Amino acid sequence: RQSGARAWSSRSTATPHPPRYSTARASCSAPLTDAYSSTPTSSMLVSAALLLGTGGGEPLLPSGFRLAVWPPLPPPPPPPPPSPEPPPPSPHPPPPEVQIDDDVREAVSAMSIEQKVGQMTQIDISQVVSYTGNCKGGFLWADRRSCQPELDRQKLRTWLSQFGLGSLLNSPYASGCVGSVCGWTAAQFRAFVREVQLEAAAAGVPPLLFGLDSTHGAAYVLDATVLPHQLSVGATF
Repeated sequence: RQSGARAWSSRSTATPHPPRYSTARASCSAPLTDAYSSTPTSSMLVSAALLLGTGGGEPLLPSGFRLAVWPPLPPPPPPPPPSPEPPPPSPHPPPPEVQIDDDVREAVSAMSIEQKVGQMTQIDISQVVSYTGNCKGGFLWADRRSCQPELDRQKLRTWLSQFGLGSLLNSPYASGCVGSVCGWTAAQFRAFVREVQLEAAAAGVPPLLFGLDSTHGAAYVLDATVLPHQLSVGATF
């Protein structure tokens, strides 16, 4: 340790401090310089003091320096759980790719973005029906006691020409009976849908889809058989 201390001391150009404990420590307590500057560095002083120490086994520190006792580092986190095993391959072959007819591909490819959006648009049947029938007065919902719904061709043509309508939903009696009538018969529904499809063909729009909720069977069709709810039927098995 003495030879090392003298080597460090010989690199300094400043006047050494007076000896304090021993020759080795007196040489170490002299200002130390780093390899790039003649100015003593505190880090080198602290490093040398910690290496050499004092006669009582305590480190020799420059005046004003104190050793900080840092808390112990926390234990490392536990390793992550192992990745789950991938599921075994299915014994069943994948379903075949859906084949789309060439005429369908050609029709879709010829559509504009606006036309495709229109095909995804569905409105309630009340938007193309007028409740004017044999009523007195010609405005919507006029005299519901005797008025019956009829197809309003002008409304339908506007939806077809300006929006490229894709589908209709519901029954015009979905909100309740009109007078003593509570729905269309199957024949009346067929006649209404036929008129709608004729208007769509005349407007150059693909045939419209027609949706009707049937959670209890054909409850919206007059004189049809009403069945229990499908969930109730399934619970009987």
